[in-house]
Amino acid sequence: MDEAQVGEEGQKDLRSFLSEATQRFRTVRLEVLEWADHPTFAQSLRRHARDASLARIQAHDRLSTSESIWRAWLAPPFGRRVEHFTPLHHLHEISGGTEREYWQYFPKHRWGHVSASHPSSDPDEGRTFPMLDTFVHPLILELLDPMDQWDDAAVVVPQFELIERTTWLDRPALRVSIRVEDWAMVSMVSETVWEADENELIVDAETGVVLRAASLLDGRAFRIVEVFDVSFDQPIDPSLFVLHPPPGTTFGDPPPGMLGRS
Repeated sequence: MDEAQVGEEGQKDLRSFLSEATQRFRTVRLEVLEWADHPTFAQSLRRHARDASLARIQAHDRLSTSESIWRAWLAPPFGRRVEHFTPLHHLHEISGGTEREYWQYFPKHRWGHVSASHPSSDPDEGRTFPMLDTFVHPLILELLDPMDQWDDAAVVVPQFELIERTTWLDRPALRVSIRVEDWAMVSMVSETVWEADENELIVDAETGVVLRAASLLDGRAFRIVEVFDVSFDQPIDPSLFVLHPPPGTTFGDPPPGMLGRS
């Protein structure tokens, strides 16, 4: 990205750069750490989210900290695979798909689900990756397509400010501040931008993909989504996007207790 201008034009340039991130890579592989300090988030909700329900605040008050790992492989327009480890060393879910199908597999329960894929748009109509906002977890979506969540979610567009140029994972990067003056004007639930004094992004300067997102209260991060390994435009084995169920896998209705705690 070229050096951003100061003021409103600079913000427009930055938002435009972020909105075109998915057009700048052919394939991507990510490994991501997700961490949250839930009691501090509850404090931030009390300060910034006047319309937040008491139940939502209390739910975070009851938790301590949480962390998980995400691994993702994506090859537009249709190939995708996401693995979610929560807690860190427990493979909770694998999901993926091709142009024709979407699938999920839960190792603990040896249960799988397969359904037909229906692209949300035609790749010939300008969407590089028509499956991204329908069949990929929102946390991965928001890293790869940072402006998608703001398209219809805010009456007032947040303030985006380029703070400095930096590096991340030995790649040139941009440190970006996001400030929302009134969270009541934002009608979304985000995986990467939480109600806070400020949210900071580390953005890959070549692609616009978010490599780190942090939500801050009184200058301290209480929520971090951080890419710790990434590669762009490298070959990906197409078999990764196909479900290979181990022996004993069942399909159909979820097993008893699966929809509760995993």
